[in-house]
Amino acid sequence: CSLCSPLNASKEFDVYALFNNVASSLASAVQYNTPITAAKDSIASACNRLTNSSFGDTPLDRYSNMMRIILGSTSCLMVDMESVLLQYQNTSWDSKVVISGSRQWMYQTCTQLGYYQTSKSGLQPFGEGMFPMEYKLYMCEGIFGEKFNKHLLEAGVSHTNMMYGALRPRVSNVVFIHGTVDPWNYLGVRESPDLGVHTVIIQGTSHCADFNDETPLDSAELLEARQEDKTVGRPVACRLKIFSDTEQDRHEASFGHVVKFRGYVGCGWLRDIFYIPEYVSDANEDVKFIRKHVARVRQHDKPPFSSVRFFGMFVVAYLWSSVVTMAIPEEPIGGINWRFLIVLAPLACALGVWTVGNIGREQGTIWWPLVAAYATFPLYYYFEDDTTAYSLMTFVSSLAFDTWSKKWRRSPPKKKSLAKRITTLTVCGVLYLSLWGSYFYFNTKLTDSEGEEIPVREAIHHFFTSPWWVDLKQSLHDTWVYAQHHGWVETWRQIIDLSDPHGEQNAYKVLGVSGAASQAEIRLKYRELSREFHPDKVKDPEKRREAQEQFMEIQQAYETLSKIKGRRSRKNKKFEQE
Repeated sequence: CSLCSPLNASKEFDVYALFNNVASSLASAVQYNTPITAAKDSIASACNRLTNSSFGDTPLDRYSNMMRIILGSTSCLMVDMESVLLQYQNTSWDSKVVISGSRQWMYQTCTQLGYYQTSKSGLQPFGEGMFPMEYKLYMCEGIFGEKFNKHLLEAGVSHTNMMYGALRPRVSNVVFIHGTVDPWNYLGVRESPDLGVHTVIIQGTSHCADFNDETPLDSAELLEARQEDKTVGRPVACRLKIFSDTEQDRHEASFGHVVKFRGYVGCGWLRDIFYIPEYVSDANEDVKFIRKHVARVRQHDKPPFSSVRFFGMFVVAYLWSSVVTMAIPEEPIGGINWRFLIVLAPLACALGVWTVGNIGREQGTIWWPLVAAYATFPLYYYFEDDTTAYSLMTFVSSLAFDTWSKKWRRSPPKKKSLAKRITTLTVCGVLYLSLWGSYFYFNTKLTDSEGEEIPVREAIHHFFTSPWWVDLKQSLHDTWVYAQHHGWVETWRQIIDLSDPHGEQNAYKVLGVSGAASQAEIRLKYRELSREFHPDKVKDPEKRREAQEQFMEIQQAYETLSKIKGRRSRKNKKFEQE
C-alpha cells in the first residue's frame, strides 16, 4: 500500500492526514476486535504481525505489511488534504464517502457529537502531537464551510448532551451494552442510573460485538448479553414504541374515531386492527418499512393522494362543523340570539381536515383548508338544505389541504409528556362533549304520550319535582311492572309522563288541586292562594321575599295548567269536528 501522492512535509495538515491514516489500521483492529476477525483485523493478529520477524525485519516493515493486509483492496492512502476535502465535498449518491456513510458521520461529529480520537501525548508510537483537535476542526470547516468551527461544535455538543441527558439520559426500558475492549465504552452509560435502565458490560469484546451473528467462538458473557438483548431489549423496545411514539402519533386518529362514533360505527377501529403490523413497523422504524417510506418520499415530492385519508378528512370535518352548528341555541337565550356563532362552523371544518391530515408521516398547514372553508361558507345561506352546503364546504376544504397544504413529515414530532397528552385529549373531549350537551339541552325536544313536544331544558327543570325524582324507588317498581304488561315503547312514554316534562304534576301539587280539577276550579284556587300569599300583606322583609317566591310559584303553576288545559281543549274540539 502506497501514498496516492507524494507527501509534502511542509504542510502540517498533510502530515496529520498521513498519521491518521496510518494509525486508523491499528485503531480498527482494536475497535472491531472479534473472534470472527481474528485472522485479519483483531488485536491478536495485529500483535502477532508486529512482533513476528517473519512479517518484516523492522517494526516499520512489519507495520507496513500489517496495513497492507488490513486495507486489502485499498490501492493507496490519500494524504493530500486538498484531495481529502474534495472527496468529502462530493454529495452525489454514488460518491464513495456517501455510500460508506463517512460524510454523514463526519457531519454528525462536526455539529452534534465531537467523538474525535485526538492526542498530543508523546507516550504512543506515532510521535508527539500528530493527532491534534485542530486537524478535526480543519476538516469540518474545509468540508462544510467556515461556520462549522469550534464554537458551532461546542454549542452542538452541549445541545446534544442537554437533549439526551449526557451520561444520565432521561430514558426508561433501555439496555446499554458495552464491550470492555471497545475504547468507545467509556463515553457510554456504564452504570444503571435509574430504574428501567439496564447496563451490560461484556468482558473481552469490542465495538458492537453483540450485533454479530452467533459463532462457536463466542464467550459466555457475549452469549448472555445477546440473550438479554433479545429478551429485554427488543420486546421492551417494541412495547415502548407502541405505547409512546405510536400512541402519541395515533392520539389524533383515536380522538377522530371517538368523535366519529368509533370511526363510523367501528369501521375506523376495525381498519386499525388490520393495520397494527404496519403501525408497529412504523413505530419501531423497521428497516423494510423505512426503505419503503424513503422510496415513496424519493418518488413523490409530496404525499400521493389517499382515498382513505381524504374520506377521513371529509367525515371528521363534516361532523365537527355540523356539531358546532347544532350546538347553537335555536331560540334566544338570556335575551341574546346566539345564531351569530354559526361563523365558527368553517373553523371547525378546517380543524377537522387539519387534524386528520397531520396524522402519521404527513403534515400540512391549516391555512389553506381554513381559507377554502370560509370561501365556500356563504353557500350555507344559498342552499335550503344544510347537508348540501356543508358537504360542499368540507369537500373543498379537504381538497385544498390535499392540493396545497400537505407535505412529508421529514422530522419526528416534538415529544410530549404523558401528562400533556392526557390534558390535551381531555380538553378536546370535554369541548366536544360540551357541544353535544349544548345541542341536547337547548335544541332537542321530548314527545309525551299525547304527542306534545317539550324542550329538553324545560323537561330537565321539571324532572326534579316529578314523581320519578320525588319517589324514585316506587317509580322504578311501577315502571318495571308496567313494562311487563305493555312493552318497552309504551313504557318509554310512561317514563316521559312520570318525569313530568310539562311540570303538570308539580303544578297540581302547588295549587293543591287534583288532576281531575276543571279549569274553573283551578282558577278559583289560584285566586284564593294569590290573595293569601300576596307579598303586599307581609311587612317583614325576609318573609316578604319568601312570600314573593311562593306567589311566583303559584302564578307559574296556574299558567302551566291553564296552558295545558287550553291545549287539550283545542285538541278535543278538533277531534270532535273531524
